[in-house]
This record gives sequence, C-alpha cells and structure tokens, in this order.
Amino acid sequence: MTYGNGAVLQKAGGPVYPAIIDTGSSQFSIPPHVFDKLAAEWGKALPDLNCRSDKTFCTVPRGCDDVAKVLKPVSF
Repeated sequence: MTYGNGAVLQKAGGPVYPAIIDTGSSQFSIPPHVFDKLAAEWGKALPDLNCRSDKTFCTVPRGCDDVAKVLKPVSF
C-alpha cells in the first residue's frame, strides 16, 4: 500500500491481508496499525485532522476541494 510515492505497508515477510472489493462504497477497511500510519501521513498535510474522536474515521473542518489539494493518492 502506498501513499503518494512512499510505501505505508510492504509485504517483506509480514502478514498478508485479503482484500474485500466493494464497488458500491467509497470507504475501505485496513488493519489498525496501517490506519495509524496513513492517518499520520494525512496529519502532516492537514494539521487540523481529527482521528481521535473515532478510532476508525477521521474528520477535518475544511471543504473537500481544500482537502483534495493537499492529500496524495492511496494505492494498493
């Protein structure tokens, strides 16, 4: 899994997680330790990011257009 051009999670002998493809959703599920790494990367671009109110969801008091300008793509 990558965020921008950097790896967030690499196989390298570690656990392999199965993918669940749901084409009707704009959300995805990842293991908690991967979520923590990804949220830390998002926090660098969005200092006002709130990932503490809910352990599985982040919010930011900005419009989508502003957020899209500073976040990088997530890829698998």
